Amino acid sequence: MNKLDQQRYKVLIAEDEPFQLSVLEEIVTGEGYIVCKTVKSGLKLIEEAKIHQPDILLLDIGLQKLDGISAVKQVIADGSNPLLQLIFTTGSVDTKHLLAGFELDTIDYITKPYDPERLKKALAKAKAQIHMNRVVKSYSIVEKHMIQLVVDHQVRMIDENQIVYVEKNKSSRTKSLVHLSSGQVIETTSNLKEIKEKSSDAIIFSHRSFLINLNYIQMICTDEFSRSTKKAFQINLQDVEEDIPLTRKNYNLALDQLSKFI
Repeated sequence: MNKLDQQRYKVLIAEDEPFQLSVLEEIVTGEGYIVCKTVKSGLKLIEEAKIHQPDILLLDIGLQKLDGISAVKQVIADGSNPLLQLIFTTGSVDTKHLLAGFELDTIDYITKPYDPERLKKALAKAKAQIHMNRVVKSYSIVEKHMIQLVVDHQVRMIDENQIVYVEKNKSSRTKSLVHLSSGQVIETTSNLKEIKEKSSDAIIFSHRSFLINLNYIQMICTDEFSRSTKKAFQINLQDVEEDIPLTRKNYNLALDQLSKFI
């Protein structure tokens, strides 16, 4: 059983005709979804959608008090449920309603009388889309870790995620060079040990003169494959032309830490 099958998804049904509502409920529950709420009016839809936070909304257009399209636009504008998937289940074939369905990026526009197989396919498609959106969201949320650096006698806050690597300044023993993903290089009087102490586990020593961000590693090379043969190992970092030295002492540490970030 895959992860999509293990999860139970909540469906809110907006339908004001009792018979059509019973048909929809039977299909939805028969496919293993949870009907979290049914509503007959657009105003009730807005209220219940905020309370129950459904994964999928089956929407009739001809609702009481407020039409379905106006109601769902308010639900979307609220912004509290950005992953909501919309399936139109309506008797309307009006061109403006079809266009509204397209503009609202609906999964499907199913007209009455409902084709059970088409509705089942639409529900499955909505479920897959929700799962994909959740995966994308989980990868895109990166916790910010701000690091204090002393730059030109002032404290400057740098997002650790922007740091690719840090090296000792060869021309000044009291300064370090911080290379950012934007290509900018910041000269700081904070030394490597101080920067490491302020960093998360994503920043490690590869060499006594270098700190690297594990999130930017593309490859760890041995002498046989490296563009340089001066060191036992070399690290290729994203968008960095020169290899970064990796000592034998730090090799196992780098591999161990790297396994936590991939």
